[in-house]
Amino acid sequence: MAAGRGSPGQWPLGTAAFVARFAVFLWCDIGDAGDADLVAGSVVVTGSARGVGVGQLPAYLYRYLYVANQPSAATTVASAGGAYLCFGWSVLVAVVRWRQSLSAVHTWLGLLCGWWLFFMFATGTLGYLDVQLDAWLQPELHEQRDVSPQQALPVLQQHLAQQQASEWRVHFPYQQQRPFYEAYWRSDERHAAVLQQQGEQWRLADMPDWGGQWLYQLHYRFHYFGRDAARVLACALSAWLLLVLISGVVVHKKILQEMLLLRPDKGLRSWLDGHNVLAVTALPYFLVMAYSGLLFYGTSAWPAAVQGGYGFADDARSQYFDDVRSQVPQAAPVEPKHGVDLLTLQQMALQHWGAGQLASIRIDWPNGMARLTRVEHSIVRGGEMAYVDMATGQWQAQEDGKSALQTLQQGLFGLHEGLFAEPVLRALYLLAGVMGCVLIASGHVIWLRKRERRRDHWWHVVRVLNLASFAGLPAAIATFMLLQRSGLLGLDQAQDGLFLTWLLLALAAIRIAPSWLYGLAAGLWLAVAIIDWWHQPLASWQAMVQGNGDWLAVQLMAWSIAAMLVAITVWQRRTALQGATR
Repeated sequence: MAAGRGSPGQWPLGTAAFVARFAVFLWCDIGDAGDADLVAGSVVVTGSARGVGVGQLPAYLYRYLYVANQPSAATTVASAGGAYLCFGWSVLVAVVRWRQSLSAVHTWLGLLCGWWLFFMFATGTLGYLDVQLDAWLQPELHEQRDVSPQQALPVLQQHLAQQQASEWRVHFPYQQQRPFYEAYWRSDERHAAVLQQQGEQWRLADMPDWGGQWLYQLHYRFHYFGRDAARVLACALSAWLLLVLISGVVVHKKILQEMLLLRPDKGLRSWLDGHNVLAVTALPYFLVMAYSGLLFYGTSAWPAAVQGGYGFADDARSQYFDDVRSQVPQAAPVEPKHGVDLLTLQQMALQHWGAGQLASIRIDWPNGMARLTRVEHSIVRGGEMAYVDMATGQWQAQEDGKSALQTLQQGLFGLHEGLFAEPVLRALYLLAGVMGCVLIASGHVIWLRKRERRRDHWWHVVRVLNLASFAGLPAAIATFMLLQRSGLLGLDQAQDGLFLTWLLLALAAIRIAPSWLYGLAAGLWLAVAIIDWWHQPLASWQAMVQGNGDWLAVQLMAWSIAAMLVAITVWQRRTALQGATR
């Protein structure tokens, strides 16, 4: 009997056609696409001309958002959002009819990209403690006494003036996000330095090796990857995560009921219950991370978003970024020695914004206009700015010129990074990130347990990759922290040490029992937790009694991870003993 409209028999062909069609949408100039062509694409998605009424909506919306008489950043942002909306809507229309097929999509896509996603979640979650990790990895820097603007800014002014740089940037310490005065300048190349105390004097020194910041950046830079390749991979993983989440929601009809259902000691059923509870509890967080991750580098991974609004000219991307970024007003050229000094700019910010509100100062010479950025207080990324004419000292407050779409985009970026979060909310970010790691690991355990009786070649491959990811990566991160904390190796060598340790443990996973690998990882994190007590017991006791937030955060993190790994080790050992007695 011939397959009817929307029947599973049309699914493989329809899916292949849709994927091909959407690839053309992304990589070609869509601005000249005709309405009939878009309707044809809708027919491919829905499987029937009678379904055009539903599938046609995102296509027309995409065309409306994509094509504009005048190129603009808002049009480009809208076009990228329209592409995602078109993709998501079309997939939803197709998959609701084939719920069973979505179970396979959820299983296999989650399996294949799960190891990469675990890497992103683990390193990204550590990024919520990047400042605290920097303080722990290099405690000698954070033991320096505070320096006032009256002490710091003349030193920075003198140093930057001597460099004959075309660009000055000074970042102020605020909200523990930037614990030091940092200076950046550009002459022939970019330079960076940090203000440090040397005896009774304050001098600019080379930028320290920020290990915590590197761990945070690792979740989207992937270290050994080139910039463009890393951005495309990060966007692709975000898209796959979004599809895994959507397919999981569609597959589970009683999603709210499953949130409250947890049956212990039921074998595979207990694993499924735990997987569902974790997924539903933190689902909003996962969706925001996935969608905002798509937008971060969307214009790099999908260049058609820019080409649709700005064309294919060589300067199209530059024009787009000029429209997105705030433009500095022009002023009469002025030499640094004749312009307003940094301390005066800080005093002006103090007068207009109040104490502790100035985040950074940027000056592009010879344009005599300084840009001052205020500390961020909202979810929307990008603080309030003001401009000061370096020749006259005139203050110009900038009005908020963001469009609604740009505000939405920057709001999603702010939610992704969580820089606005106070300690309690940041702790919830950390908890949600850990839940994401456990969710991914539990999904892979479920895959293995469902196929445990067969134990074919691919079962063993997945088992080894699971051990390499879920035991090897935590052990490698702990090794990196111990190497840099010891001071024996620089940041570059510690980075290589992380990946070398990970590789060796991945090879060891082929032969070594899981309990040994998890036990090793637990031991390394216990070493991270107790190294301060071993080398500096008095200082550690004082930090605990005085409530040193940075130190306590790292301690709590290390002990928690070690406890989880110990629990997994015990469970793995018990499972192995039960299997041996059968």
